[in-house]
Amino acid sequence: MRIRLLPAAICLLCAFRAAPGSSRDQLELGLRTRAERFYRLHVAGDFREAEKLVCRDSRDAFYALEKRQYRSASVSSVVVSPDSKHADVVTLLEGEFAVGTGHQVITAPVPSHWRREKQGWCVELVPPGSQHGAQVVVESPMGPMTLEPPQAGSVAQPVVGLKPESVAGISSGVAFSKDTLRLKRQSRAEDSIEIRNGLPGTVRVEFDCPRLAGFSCTIDHSEIQAGATARFRAAYDPTKSGQVPGRSLYLIVQPFGRTKEIAILLE
Repeated sequence: MRIRLLPAAICLLCAFRAAPGSSRDQLELGLRTRAERFYRLHVAGDFREAEKLVCRDSRDAFYALEKRQYRSASVSSVVVSPDSKHADVVTLLEGEFAVGTGHQVITAPVPSHWRREKQGWCVELVPPGSQHGAQVVVESPMGPMTLEPPQAGSVAQPVVGLKPESVAGISSGVAFSKDTLRLKRQSRAEDSIEIRNGLPGTVRVEFDCPRLAGFSCTIDHSEIQAGATARFRAAYDPTKSGQVPGRSLYLIVQPFGRTKEIAILLE
């Protein structure tokens, strides 16, 4: 049996299929995709391509900015205005930021303002005093942070106003069960350290493991949620190497760049 659809029915089906594309979820997805591309181009250092995602009336301002290349970028939150024409995006950018009188590699939440045009979402550099955008609250390793709508230049020139002593004080909320690994000199052995995140946000632990045959380092999960713990393990098998490991290795807590020296004691 053949089923024939009348023109009116076909139109009705077209409208039904088009509905998801015009929904708020689709708008947010499209915005998130554009924002991720914009900042990935910053990671790659391709600022000419990034400029194509900037609103035309903001390109002169973008051109005049000192461009910054980041190490990584991840869109954290997207807030679309009720009229669906403007939006605020918060992106976690890892790079070298101004901290006090120096610089430090951290991951910072950076806000940007976007406008919806016919060709899609574009970055809008908001003039000083503009009322566009609302306050955005994001979670960070330091706890909830309230971000104001960005001013002109904030897209590529974020500054984190933290003093070095403040960073050190905050990062001390990450605790290590001990600072010494005890291993056997003559036989295979393993030891571990428990790392507890006492901060209200997620931290990441990296490690510098000795590049030595018979020596290995692992961590059960490098991203540690608030209040959670991770276990770092080191193993040494002297039968696989004629060398002994150095006296220490290092654990690095990000986004603070805090380095924890762990002594290696061979018994």
